[in-house]
Amino acid sequence: LNTERTTLNHGDDYEATAAYDGPLGPGRARATLIGTLGDDENRTVELDLSPTAAAPKLDAGGAKYHHGEANLGYIWPVPLGEAELALVAQTDRNESDSFSGASTFRQIRDSSEVVGLAALRLQPIGRWTLNGGVEVAYNTLDTVSALTAPGQSLVNPAIVVEELRGEATGTARYAASPQLNLEFGLRYEISNISTVGAAGRLEKTLSFPKPRITATYALSSAEQISLRLERTVDQLSFGDFSATVSLTNGSAPISGNPALEPGRAWVGEARYERRFGKQGSFTLALTHQALEELVMTNVFLIGPAPAA
Repeated sequence: LNTERTTLNHGDDYEATAAYDGPLGPGRARATLIGTLGDDENRTVELDLSPTAAAPKLDAGGAKYHHGEANLGYIWPVPLGEAELALVAQTDRNESDSFSGASTFRQIRDSSEVVGLAALRLQPIGRWTLNGGVEVAYNTLDTVSALTAPGQSLVNPAIVVEELRGEATGTARYAASPQLNLEFGLRYEISNISTVGAAGRLEKTLSFPKPRITATYALSSAEQISLRLERTVDQLSFGDFSATVSLTNGSAPISGNPALEPGRAWVGEARYERRFGKQGSFTLALTHQALEELVMTNVFLIGPAPAA
């Protein structure tokens, strides 16, 4: 092909951070505030240099984004251990657009997350070490998308997603011998997810126990073997609920999946590790996953434009 392509990329990022970490009362406090804003832009011009040259083709895209985050925590001593309280809150706004020929795609995403955590870590009692905690999170996503393309329209152009999630965690470590350590853990997660979009209102409650057991045996001071069995549950990415199109890189349009559920699997692993010196190590691991659920995000539901 006798063509000439010119690409221009430009972006600006600005970030402000304030932090404190120090003693407060009987314990220790930490606080971090972060603010970020920025934009990026890309343009590609393709010229046809053949004798029967077509008009120049322009692909362009860009985004503006804002991010704010507050992270607060406090740790203080309690009988037989320490307790911790933490709060994380963040908000994001992303405005993006892309153009290619006669097609345009624009999207505005507003998201927020608030997470509260309470944890208790106890000192060893005999051969046992016990830890526990509770986490509560509230997440939201509000997305509006618009596609202008010959003969096509988005099936799911706007969606609002809300999630209220809670998780309880408990861990027990047992030193069976100087060489053998056992760890038993159980996390139990329950969440309520609701979506409002073109398919109406969908709501579901999900709950997942996530057990874990690990055995570690020290062959020597420099090498060890371990066995692990656990059930894993992926965290949902709220962006997968909404429609998206990338006109500038030619990817297929995706409508999103309002009925999305997290991926789940049972994972077994055998691992051998040998350390060399202070920083070197050799690790050999054999892992097997028995999948229960796959995350289905690539739902291609771009339909014809509605009749006038």
